[in-house]
Amino acid sequence: MTIARLKITLEAIEPVVSRTLEVPVDIRLERLHLVIQAAMGWENYHLYEFMVGEIRWGLPDPDFGTDALPVAKSSLAGVASTAGTAPICYIYDFGGRPSCDASHTMSLSTRTNIEPRLRSDAL
Repeated sequence: MTIARLKITLEAIEPVVSRTLEVPVDIRLERLHLVIQAAMGWENYHLYEFMVGEIRWGLPDPDFGTDALPVAKSSLAGVASTAGTAPICYIYDFGGRPSCDASHTMSLSTRTNIEPRLRSDAL
């Protein structure tokens, strides 16, 4: 199994709030959202999107019509491939137009192959 180590940092907050997570690289974005919610101690009350440049992944919203790609069909591996060296943003609680300015940035620091029966040290 290939594991991705993510460092997630909440932007524009002092002191710095960050979490380091290890997740399967093929995790679907809808599941990654729930992992981030648990790691941050939040309760999944708001809309969310992942964003790389102008490309967005989110929940379908028939009321507002969105051009976001579906999180249920997208994986971290696909987003990381799209991102290259660009930051991946996780936007939670829009409070206005979604942007990477007041969001979480994710950096994918390592990918590791682990034996299927070994447990990871991080969430």
